[in-house]
Amino acid sequence: MLSTLLVSWLVLQTSAPVGPAVEWVEVARDALQPLRFAIARPASGDAQTSSRVVLALPESSAREALERAVREVSMVAGVGACVVATTDPLRESLEVVAELQRRSAVPLNRPVVVGWGTGATAALRLVGFAPEGFGGVVALAPGALEPEDLARLDAAVGLPMALLRGRADAREPLLAVLERRALLGDDATLDYASTCETVALDCNEERVRERLLAFLSAEARRSQAEAQVRARLDEFHAAASRADLAGYFACLAPDAVFLGTDATERWTVPQFRAFCEPYFSKGRGWTYLARERHVRLSREGTIAWFDERLDSASYGEVRGSGALRLDGGTWRVTQYVMSLPVPNDLAKDLVERIRAKR
Repeated sequence: MLSTLLVSWLVLQTSAPVGPAVEWVEVARDALQPLRFAIARPASGDAQTSSRVVLALPESSAREALERAVREVSMVAGVGACVVATTDPLRESLEVVAELQRRSAVPLNRPVVVGWGTGATAALRLVGFAPEGFGGVVALAPGALEPEDLARLDAAVGLPMALLRGRADAREPLLAVLERRALLGDDATLDYASTCETVALDCNEERVRERLLAFLSAEARRSQAEAQVRARLDEFHAAASRADLAGYFACLAPDAVFLGTDATERWTVPQFRAFCEPYFSKGRGWTYLARERHVRLSREGTIAWFDERLDSASYGEVRGSGALRLDGGTWRVTQYVMSLPVPNDLAKDLVERIRAKR
C-alpha cells in the first residue's frame, strides 16, 4: 500500500507542469544603479523567436516574488511570449522593453501588462503615464487610485483593458475606472471571479489566458498595420527621391490633399500631379529622409495618423504630418502636410518678414 502511494505521488510530481526557466539580466546604466529584470523566454529559449512581450507586476518586488510571477504568467499565457518583471516597473518598464528590442532581431510589439493586488494598481498607473507604450492591461483586484492617476488614465482611452476581482475584493477601485472610461465613451470588461474569494492567477488562469491571447493578438495586428503604414510612407518618400511619378502617386488616395510649405500650396491629386510631372519627367525628384516618426491607428485599424521629422538637403529639417486610409487592403495617404519648423527665438522676426512681403 505504501509503495503504491509512493508511486502515485511520484507520478503526480513528474507529470505536474514545470515552469519555464527564469534568468536575471543586468544592464549597466550608470555606476550606481544598473537595470535589472527577470525574464522567461519563449519555449525555444531564443528571445528572437517571438515579438510578443508580457510585463508581470506582482504584489511584491522581492526577487523571489518576481521570479515566481514571471514563471506563473508564462505558464498562464502559453503564447510563446517573453515575460519580464522588474523591481521598479513605473520607472524601468519601458527601459526593459527597449533593452529587449536592442537584443532582438525582430521588431517587438508593445507589451501587455498583467498585475495583481498592488501590482494591478501599479499596472493602471503605468499605462496612465505612458499609454502609447503598451498594448493592453489585465488588472486583478487593484487598490484605489489617486484622482490624478484616474485622470492620467484618460489618455489610455482605447487601450484594451480587463478588470477582474474576487467575491471579497473591493468593487470601488474598479468601478471608478469603469465610470471614468464610460464617461469618455470607452469600454472595459469587468469579471467577477466567482471561483475564489480574492482574485489570484491560480484561480483565474482561463480568464487571464483568454484576455492575454486577445490583447496580444490585437497588438500583433496593430503592430503589423503600423509597419505597413511606415513602409508606405517610406515608399512615398523613396518614389519622390527617384522621380518615380507612377510610384509616388500610387501612394496617394484619389481624394488626397497635399499641403506644401507655402500658404498657396493646397493641392488635390490632379493639381499636385500637374505640379510634379515637369520635375519628375526630367529626373528631378526631392529627397526627404525620415529620422523620427510617430504613428497612431484608429481602434478599427483602418485609419492612421502620423507625424515625422525629415532631413532635406535643400530645406534642412522639415516636418510632415497627415493621415492614411486602408483601401482594399492597401494603405494610401489621404493628407500630407509639409511644414518648416521655426525656432521660437526666430519666429517673431520671420513673421515680420512674411508680413512685409505680403
